[in-house]
Amino acid sequence: MDNYPRRQNPNPADPSSLEDVAIALNDLAWIHNKLGSAKDALKVYEEALAAIVKDAKHLGTESEAYAVTLFNVADMKSEMKRFADAEKDLRVVSRLRAKILGKEDYEYGNTLYALAFVLENLGRHEESAGFYDDAADVMEKATGDAMDARKKADAMRAKCR
Repeated sequence: MDNYPRRQNPNPADPSSLEDVAIALNDLAWIHNKLGSAKDALKVYEEALAAIVKDAKHLGTESEAYAVTLFNVADMKSEMKRFADAEKDLRVVSRLRAKILGKEDYEYGNTLYALAFVLENLGRHEESAGFYDDAADVMEKATGDAMDARKKADAMRAKCR
């Protein structure tokens, strides 16, 4: 499933905090998406975001839990071809992940890759190429593999010529 940060609950059968609710909602949204309903998944991911925001004591809008869930929201918006909305969310996620995880973390690179994909679909090829390059740099440092980000960057530059 998603890389949602999990904590040990002393009694897993008793979801006593909003964090537990957010985790359960993220899991349910993932299931909706796997069953082919991005619209239902988006709705549930947004409910998870609301729970995370409400639990400001443990989570809030500056937490990795918020970043993970907002990334999932952006992913669903992208799947639904709502690229401008996805871009806004991914820019927030990239800022949060840079701050929380650091700019050399794989998940930060993955966020840059998703942002590059969205920009590509918005027709902003030169900007997209830069993000694909940045994603490749981060992914290569983190795992030794730039995935296809370098090829994507080159393809975007070719579209600009």
